Amino acid sequence: IYKYCRGNAEQSVHIPNMVNRYDHHERVMKRVLAYYSTQQMQEKQRAYMKEILCKLLFTHYSLFMVYDKDKQRGYARGKDFDSFLKQTNKELYQWIGHEMPMVKVARRCGFDYRKAEKSLSMKLVKALAKIRSKIKSAFLKVVRSRIVCKLMYNRLVRVVTHSDKVKGNPV
Repeated sequence: IYKYCRGNAEQSVHIPNMVNRYDHHERVMKRVLAYYSTQQMQEKQRAYMKEILCKLLFTHYSLFMVYDKDKQRGYARGKDFDSFLKQTNKELYQWIGHEMPMVKVARRCGFDYRKAEKSLSMKLVKALAKIRSKIKSAFLKVVRSRIVCKLMYNRLVRVVTHSDKVKGNPV
């Protein structure tokens, strides 16, 4: 399992590229789910892997429900994958339905994108997602600015920076 730093439009983890290569993401998801569902692991290992898997599932569902511009194709992919997940791991199936309200709405509508997109529930889900995104963005700005200030004025950082300059090493 890899974790990427984003920023380049040509990277495989760039959202439009992930949508275009959906089959790659789905293949990896199915393999990771199969491994998680069949392997014996210690409790801490299982908890760690579940945490990563939940993030991957959130991304995977977002690919076909949010980012795929062809909604009919996206919801068809969602229906197939959701059925696979239900057969493979009922716990994760229930988790994603609880944690991602869009999935809950799509399931109620049989993954018929026309019904789901027109439903009042989906409109509320999207409105709440926008609000949540704005709050998160504002929160991150505050946190990042505090971290930067602390690092800039941290005595240890100044000492290390100064000692590197004295030795002639670039910072």
